[in-house]
Amino acid sequence: REKNAPVDRAPAREKKVPVDKTSAREKEARMPSVTEKIRGKEAEKCAQEGNILYGFVAREGIILAEACLPAAATSDPVSQEAEDSLLAGKVLACKFLASRIPPGWDHAKDFFHQFKCKATRLGLHDCADSSLQFCCAYTKDYPKPLVCKLLEKLVLLSSPLHSSEWAPGACSYLVAQDSFGPILEQQLVAFSSQDPRMQTLRRVHRQVDEVQAILAANVEKLLDRGEKLEEMELKSQALTETANAFKKGARTFKRWHLMNQAKWGIAAGTALTASVVVPVVILTAL
Repeated sequence: REKNAPVDRAPAREKKVPVDKTSAREKEARMPSVTEKIRGKEAEKCAQEGNILYGFVAREGIILAEACLPAAATSDPVSQEAEDSLLAGKVLACKFLASRIPPGWDHAKDFFHQFKCKATRLGLHDCADSSLQFCCAYTKDYPKPLVCKLLEKLVLLSSPLHSSEWAPGACSYLVAQDSFGPILEQQLVAFSSQDPRMQTLRRVHRQVDEVQAILAANVEKLLDRGEKLEEMELKSQALTETANAFKKGARTFKRWHLMNQAKWGIAAGTALTASVVVPVVILTAL
C-alpha cells in the first residue's frame, strides 16, 4: 500500500447518555433540606451534652410527686445501661431527702460510680417549720443553668399547691402524684435533649456562652491594656520629673559658671588696673 493512500474507517458510534426523567421536584424531595441538616447536627450535639434523668418534689423528707424521663423522649431504645444510669440518678437525688435544706441552690455529684451523674436542689422556705425542695438528677454533660431554669419553672407552676395539698402536716408519700406528676413529666420532656425547642435553647445558650467568653477575653485585654497604660503614665511622670530636675540643675550650673566668670573677670581687671596704675603713680611721684 502507498503511504498517502486514504484509509477507510467506519464512523464511531455515539454513546447514548441515559436521560434522567425524574423531575426537579422529585430531586428536591430526595435531597435533605438545610433545616433538616441543622436539626440533625443539633440533635447530635444535644445527645452528646447529656439529658435529664429524674425529678421530684418533697416536703419534710417525703416525696410528694416524682417523674422520670419517659422512653419516648429519648432517641435510643431503653437499654440496661440507661436503666442503671436512671437508678444512679435516683439514688443521688434521694440523698437530698436526709440532708438539711440550705437556702438557695444545692448541688451534688457522683463521679465515682460507673454512671457519672449530678443532682441539683432548690429549697423553698415557705413555712417556719418545714420547707419544700425541688430536685432534679441529670447526666454529667447536661448544662447546669438549664436545670436551674427547670426547677425555677417548677416552683412557679406549683405555687397554687403550696398552701393546699402541700401544706405542712398533711403530706404523705406521692400525695400530689396525680395532680402534679404529669406536669413534672411534661417539663422533663420539654427540657430533654430531643425536644426541638430545647435544641434551639441550647444553641442559643452555647452562643451566649461563646459571647460571654469573648467578652471576658476582651475585658482581660482591656485590663491588661489599662495596666500597661498606667505603667507608661508612671514612667512618663518619672521621666518628666527627671527632665525637670536636670533642667533645674543645668540652670543652677549655668548661673554658677557665669558668677565664676564674672569673679575671675573682676579679679583679672583689678590686677591689670593695679599693674598699670601703680607704676604710673610711682613715676609721677619721682
